[in-house]
Amino acid sequence: MQNVIEGKPLGDVLIVPEHDVVDLAYDIKVLSDLSQQLRRERFHNGALSLDSLQLKFQLDGEGLPSDCGECEVLDSHHMIEEVGPH
Repeated sequence: MQNVIEGKPLGDVLIVPEHDVVDLAYDIKVLSDLSQQLRRERFHNGALSLDSLQLKFQLDGEGLPSDCGECEVLDSHHMIEEVGPH
């Protein structure tokens, strides 16, 4: 999804035959634009941003943490937050 939002090809995504990859990419862009509008409107109306740092861990072969870093919050994450079920 993030690729489409950034103007890149959808990539290797399995799509059922009755759907077209071009139509799917168009729908993703429409939903992204809608979510950005909704997000702007919520903040304009006084919503607070309560984003907090989220960590991701890389595990070694034994399942123990070997590295950690910050999760990147992408536009696709915001889109799911806005247009997903509430």
